[in-house]
Amino acid sequence: YGLTFWKFTVTPGVRAELVRTSREDDLTTLSTNSFDATVLPGVGLTYAVRRDLDLVAGVHRGYSPVGPGQEDRADPETSIAYELGARYQRPRRGRLLEVMGFVNDYSNLLGQCAFSTGCDAMRLDEQYNGGQVVVFGVEAVGTLRIDFGDVEVPLRATYTYTDSRFRDAFEVADPTLGEVVRGDRLPYIPMHQAQLQLGVEHERAGGTLSATYVGEMREQAGQGDDGERTERYVGLDANVWVRVH
Repeated sequence: YGLTFWKFTVTPGVRAELVRTSREDDLTTLSTNSFDATVLPGVGLTYAVRRDLDLVAGVHRGYSPVGPGQEDRADPETSIAYELGARYQRPRRGRLLEVMGFVNDYSNLLGQCAFSTGCDAMRLDEQYNGGQVVVFGVEAVGTLRIDFGDVEVPLRATYTYTDSRFRDAFEVADPTLGEVVRGDRLPYIPMHQAQLQLGVEHERAGGTLSATYVGEMREQAGQGDDGERTERYVGLDANVWVRVH
């Protein structure tokens, strides 16, 4: 529910999650049950600088439960997400410019062993506590719609910078983390991502061409220039549509 006074709009909210899981092992005939309950509050704040320009902020709690059949030492994932930025928009002209900074502070990052990450076969699907992590960055998006009479050309550009840091030291069986020390970066998070979209729209037909850039990513937690990395890449995507009736 939005509460508006002067140029401010406050939108508080709360969500409750009640999660019950059960697992039956046909090989050992063992069964396990668990129940998790949590309350997730959050609040958003908007300040209207003028009719088409807003300053926005928000704080929200995040949560992810442990899967069924996991050992007791695996704890639910909990975090607090912060965001702060500005938004300029004129919907009738298709104009939008938004810049948003974000911080996601994990008090416990829940990880899971998988075959694709090189985990031992005996530990597949095993969840583990991934320690305290902070993920932070900034995202910018801009849109523009150019009118050529019966034809419109929508344009869209986005860019995201993301970084991360472990805030404690630990060791797990997942090779993507392994032996983590304070200050290591999370693996498989690209520091730079961007996308450009160009469209052509008519009442009867249209199409969109987009190019997406994803920068290199660490394949194992670490710092500096050490460790293997994925290669950066660009993906191209095109689609067309026709209104038959």
